[in-house]
Amino acid sequence: MNTLRHPIFGELPRQNGHTAFADALWTGQVQLAAQAVPVHLRAGDHALDLPLLDQLAAHRHQLPQLDATARQHLRAHLDANRDDIDFHVDEAPRQRPDLDGSFVQTLAPSGQGAAVATDDFVQALRLNAVSLSCAGLCLDDVIGLGLQGIADQILAVRFTAQGAFLHVSEES
Repeated sequence: MNTLRHPIFGELPRQNGHTAFADALWTGQVQLAAQAVPVHLRAGDHALDLPLLDQLAAHRHQLPQLDATARQHLRAHLDANRDDIDFHVDEAPRQRPDLDGSFVQTLAPSGQGAAVATDDFVQALRLNAVSLSCAGLCLDDVIGLGLQGIADQILAVRFTAQGAFLHVSEES
């Protein structure tokens, strides 16, 4: 097999057409404040090369800046899509009473999503995982605890491999 060696990611297949995009070629963690955030390297059908891997590895060290930029874009997205906040505060706790929804009481003591300021909601979001790929970077933010938070929904902020913002998407 044709492989390449990278000082951060180790030995990787140069051609990765046999691996599904969902499969991580490498998994590690990066510390963000007091939280260890999982980081996954994915390739899908894309060929890997050392310059790209170096670029992606550098983003691991820029996570605080990327997170701050992602939160700015999340704020703009949520200002334009207020239903996302209302869903997480009003609907999700009723749909999943088995999960800890105490964050709702913190954000909205009245229990109403309309009472939650966008800045407060963005502050409460937790960076759940980072994916690095040939297509770029994706920061997955959730509200509440657990892999996908209380709503089984992720607000994904996507960037190019060079770190330029692409878009925010809602994923389950």
